[in-house]
Amino acid sequence: IDKNNAFKSEGLIGQTVQLEFKIGKDGSPEDIKVLKVADQKYVQEAIRLLLNGPKWEQPTKENGKMTFKIDF
Repeated sequence: IDKNNAFKSEGLIGQTVQLEFKIGKDGSPEDIKVLKVADQKYVQEAIRLLLNGPKWEQPTKENGKMTFKIDF
């Protein structure tokens, strides 16, 4: 995720986006919700990184929801 970040050239600037999502049968994130965001301009990039990243393994929790934090 870090190497595909469009804001990487800006360096670490202290912005965080926290996402919640379910994992589909093919390992792709689904039903993505934003839980925390410091600056709105990073939301679309965080979602893009999540969707274009590697496949996820199915969670062992019953509700199947995952949370993931991306720091910019």
